[in-house]
Amino acid sequence: MKMRHYHKTAIAIVAAVSTAIIAAASLIVWYLVPHYERSNKPAAYRIIYSAMLESNKGGVLTIDRKGGIITDERVPELQNVSVYSYENGEFIAGGQRSNMHLIIDKDGVMRSFHLLDNPNYSGVMSIGPYGGGVVAVMNGNDSPEDDSYLNLLVVQDGTGKITERKILKIYTEGQVSDGQHLFITGHELTLSSNRYQGKIIRYGLSDRSVKAQVTDDALLYLRPVVWNNHVLVAGTDMNGTPRQIDMFDANTLERTDSTTVSSDFQTLVVVAGKPWAVGTRQICPVIEQPFAIGNQCISMPTGSSPYVSQAIVVDTRIVMLVRESLNPAVKVPARGVKQIGIIANADMTTGKVSTTPALIPTNRSSDDILVAPVAP
Repeated sequence: MKMRHYHKTAIAIVAAVSTAIIAAASLIVWYLVPHYERSNKPAAYRIIYSAMLESNKGGVLTIDRKGGIITDERVPELQNVSVYSYENGEFIAGGQRSNMHLIIDKDGVMRSFHLLDNPNYSGVMSIGPYGGGVVAVMNGNDSPEDDSYLNLLVVQDGTGKITERKILKIYTEGQVSDGQHLFITGHELTLSSNRYQGKIIRYGLSDRSVKAQVTDDALLYLRPVVWNNHVLVAGTDMNGTPRQIDMFDANTLERTDSTTVSSDFQTLVVVAGKPWAVGTRQICPVIEQPFAIGNQCISMPTGSSPYVSQAIVVDTRIVMLVRESLNPAVKVPARGVKQIGIIANADMTTGKVSTTPALIPTNRSSDDILVAPVAP
C-alpha cells in the first residue's frame, strides 16, 4: 500500500511539473510567435518599442502605410527608449533608464551600443550624432556639494573611444547642434532653495568651451532648434504646461526675444529654414517680426486626449507620433494587435496631413514608443 501511495504521488508530481512546463512553453510560444497577419507591402515606418522598467521587452517593428506589420525584430536590453534624434536619414534612439542605445542608419542597418563602454551607467537625457559617433548628455544625480543637479556630457566616436566627458550643472531636456556648437537646454535646480530656472548651455565641439545662461524662475526648457543664428526653445511651467518660446543669440546666448504660447504648443521644428510650433491640434509658423506664433496653421487629426510625443523633420515633412494620454493603447483583438497612437505625416509644402495607425502586437510593451521613417 505504501509503495502504491508513493507511486501515485510521483505520478501526480510528474503531471504537475509537465503541466507547468507546457504552460510555460505555451507562454513563450505566445510571446514569440506572432498572432497577427504579416504584411508584404512596402515599408513606411519603424516603431521602436520598449518597457519602462524591464530590459528584455524591446524591439523594432517595420510597418507599411496602413499600419500592417512587416517584421518584428527583438533588441535585447532596450529599456525606456524615449530620447531620439534624426539627421540625414540616421535615427538614434536613446534609453533614459538604461545605458543601451540604438542607431538605425538610412539603409535600415541597426547597431546597439553603450556609452562609456559600460551598461551599468545611467541612461541619456539627450543624444545626437557627431563625427561618426554620438554626443549625449547622460543622466546624473543631486550633488549637495554643488547645491544642484548634475548631468554628464559625453562625446564618443564610432569606435567607442571617449573624446570628452564633462560635468554640467543642468537637468537636460534637449540638445541641438549647428555643427560647431552643441546647445543644451533644460533647467537648473538649486537644491538648498528648491529653485528651478530655465537654462541654456553652449558647448564648443572643437574648443570644448562652455557658456551658460540662466533665465526665469519656475521655467523648464524643452528641446531647442537652431534658426538664423538663433536658438529657439519652448518652456513650460512647473506643471508641464507650455508657457513661452524664447529666442537666444547663438553667439552670445543673450535672450533677444520671447513670446507667450497657448497650452497647445510644446515642440519646435525647422523645415526648409522656417520654424514651426507643433501642437496637438495644429502646426503653426513662428514669425520673427513681431516674434510670435502665426495664424496660417495646418490642422492636425485629433482624438479625445491627444499629445504629440515625438516630431522629426524629413525633408519638407514633419513626421509625428500622436498618442492618447487617457487611452494609450487600444486592443484590436481580431487582428492580434493594439493601437498605440497614430503617425501623422504633414507635408509642409502642400499643407496636407496623412496618417498611419501605429499598431504593435498585443503582447509587446507600449510603455515607450518612438517612430522613424523608412528611406524610400
